[in-house]
Amino acid sequence: MQEKDNTDPVSSGMFSDDPSFLETVRRYVFELDERLENVQAALRAEEFAELQRLCHELRDSGGGQAYPTIAQAAAELETKALSRQAHACRKALDELSDVIRQVQAGVED
Repeated sequence: MQEKDNTDPVSSGMFSDDPSFLETVRRYVFELDERLENVQAALRAEEFAELQRLCHELRDSGGGQAYPTIAQAAAELETKALSRQAHACRKALDELSDVIRQVQAGVED
């Protein structure tokens, strides 16, 4: 099985059949930078309860916007936050950051 390149853009399946959802998806993707900054800040401060909450929201919103890769990466970080292990959280955050960059690359301006 061939590994997926972490730089490959990821698109939402939400607007593949209905272009009217494109603006909703674009707005969501635009807001990902701020969400990621909040997650990073919570981890830096080792506020694991806040980190867990933020990741839970990202997990739900990722699934709702047809981005299962965001939902999966956020769920992984949420699980690590429950364990309160900063090193494990940093690794999971790196993966979430990569996924978000892929999603952002998949949305045209």
